[in-house]
Amino acid sequence: MKEESWEKTILLGNDTEKNDIFITANIKLRNKNRLTWRLEPISEFLTLSVVGEIKTVCAGQINNTILENIDNFKFYLPQEKVLDLLEIWEEYHLNDMQAGTMRQQFALKPFQRKYPENFKNDWYGTCCKYLKRMGLYEDRGYKFGSLWLVKPLPESIIREIKIIFNGN
Repeated sequence: MKEESWEKTILLGNDTEKNDIFITANIKLRNKNRLTWRLEPISEFLTLSVVGEIKTVCAGQINNTILENIDNFKFYLPQEKVLDLLEIWEEYHLNDMQAGTMRQQFALKPFQRKYPENFKNDWYGTCCKYLKRMGLYEDRGYKFGSLWLVKPLPESIIREIKIIFNGN
């Protein structure tokens, strides 16, 4: 039996103004009939949510702020662990709310990285246009964004999150 829920908040460090940076990770067991991003049925899966707060400055999805200031902020973890956390956050946050299949997401990722400004005003529309050009708007009968798909959370990612948050 999988653990039903786990949540932990850590003090990650301080920004340049000495404001505390807190990060909270939450892992929950879900029992719902869904499809994975490989379009395979799944009925039990774990979800990951990661949020952060820089006291008196901002809260929510602050991973880009942290990454942009990786050399300026003071962290209480080794920088390698902070980067591991940011990578997991980017890849698995809300892993049960994937708009695209694995093929669709892999096609979009390099385009999004190369042209992030194209996605600012109409993320969904831009994704659809690009996928249509690539012939991937529909993948094995699934139209991009028609359901929330689940990207399963690997055990190795769960272990790494717990190591980062428990200080091991």
